[in-house]
Amino acid sequence: MSIDQLRESFVHESVQLYLEDTSVLSKPKRQEVKINYTVHLQSCTSASFSGGNNQNSATLTAHKKLCSGSDTAKGKVGKGIGISTTWFGKYKAKRTAKAKKVYTDIKSGLTRTAVTYYNNGPDCEADEYAYVWSNIKDTVYLCNLYYNLQTSCSKTAESKEGTLLHEWSHSFGDTEDYEYGRTDCKDLAKKRPGRAVKNADSFAYHYCDAQ
Repeated sequence: MSIDQLRESFVHESVQLYLEDTSVLSKPKRQEVKINYTVHLQSCTSASFSGGNNQNSATLTAHKKLCSGSDTAKGKVGKGIGISTTWFGKYKAKRTAKAKKVYTDIKSGLTRTAVTYYNNGPDCEADEYAYVWSNIKDTVYLCNLYYNLQTSCSKTAESKEGTLLHEWSHSFGDTEDYEYGRTDCKDLAKKRPGRAVKNADSFAYHYCDAQ
């Protein structure tokens, strides 16, 4: 066999791969939420629970108060209202409008959205009551500290109701976490009221004081 014949005896094969919609390769996966059950309400649309039963009845009790409670709190923002000054600073029309809008957006979001409470959130930190993700507007993840709280609002202590209001103010009212705790939030209202009307804990405390 000549060298030319030997060359011709080899078979060369090639394979071409075509990938479609490669954009999905860079997208993070959203954690699947397995719903245990859903409760349909007369107001605030419906609430679903995931992660088993961990004081779900207490969470539902707190949740049911949020729509009417947001209206009550909204009515106590403005000129000459003591708790408004305490949590949102000296009266100014623009700041008052911003604070009222947060309450409006919270109620609107809860009314239009089927929300979920996820027990024992997978990313809970040791010092967290609850948390939300900015890209998942319909879910609040509850943490161990949350279950030790009393259910209804308090003017001196943390509560499940106040915690839920705090978290939904993030999801629906686009609030931030500038300060935590009653003392620091009162100082924020005095020194930086423009931030107070964007601070989630300020809304939680004003909301509870308004009930």
